[in-house]
Amino acid sequence: MRHVAALVWKDVLVEARSRELVAGTAVFALLVLLVFSFSFDLRGPQAQAAVPGMLWVTVLFAAMLGMTRTFQSELESGALDGLLASPVDRGTLYLGKLVANLIFALAVALLVLLAAGLVFNAATIGAGPLAVVALGTVGIVAVTTVLAAATVRSRARELLLPLLAVPLLVPVVIGGVEELALALAVATETATRPPWPGLLAAFDVIFVAAGYLVFEFVIEE
Repeated sequence: MRHVAALVWKDVLVEARSRELVAGTAVFALLVLLVFSFSFDLRGPQAQAAVPGMLWVTVLFAAMLGMTRTFQSELESGALDGLLASPVDRGTLYLGKLVANLIFALAVALLVLLAAGLVFNAATIGAGPLAVVALGTVGIVAVTTVLAAATVRSRARELLLPLLAVPLLVPVVIGGVEELALALAVATETATRPPWPGLLAAFDVIFVAAGYLVFEFVIEE
C-alpha cells in the first residue's frame, strides 16, 4: 500500500503541475454536453429521459480520452520505462495508476454532473446519481487503464483504445443509464427491475481483479 500511495502521489503532483489531464478532459466533456444541448430539445418532461444516456456518453468518452493521455505522457518522458525498471510488482503499478486515474475521472464526472444539472435543468446532484456514477466510473477506469497500457506503444493508440474498450463497457453503460434514470426520477422503479447496482459492483470487482492479474503481461514491450 505504501508503493501504491507513492505512485498515486506522483501522478497527482504531475497533474497539479501540468494541469493538462483534468483540464483538457473537463473541457472536452463540457463541449460534448453543449453539443447535446444544442442538438436536442430538452424542455419537455419526456425529453428528460434522454439525460442519463447523454451523461454516460460524456463520462465514458471523457474517461477514455484521459486514460490515453496518462500513459502517453509517461512514455514520451521516459517515466514509464523508469517505473518498469523499478523493483515494484506490476500489479502494484496497476493499482497505483488505477487509483490516480480514478481520482481524475471522478473529478471530471462530478463536473459533468454539475454542468448537466445546469444545462438540462435536472437534479443531477444527489446521493443516488453520485453513487451510480461512482460505481460506473470505477468499472470504466479499471478497463481503460489496462487497455491504455496495452496500446500505449502503438501508433494507433487513440483509435485502438475506444475500439477495445467500448464493447467491454457495454454492461456499464446499460446498467448505468438504467440506474441513473431511476436516480433522476425519469423512470418508474418496479419490483422486477434488474439489480443494476449489483451488476455495476460485480463488474468493478471482476475487472479490477482481472486488471491486477494481467497488467504484468500487457505493460511489457
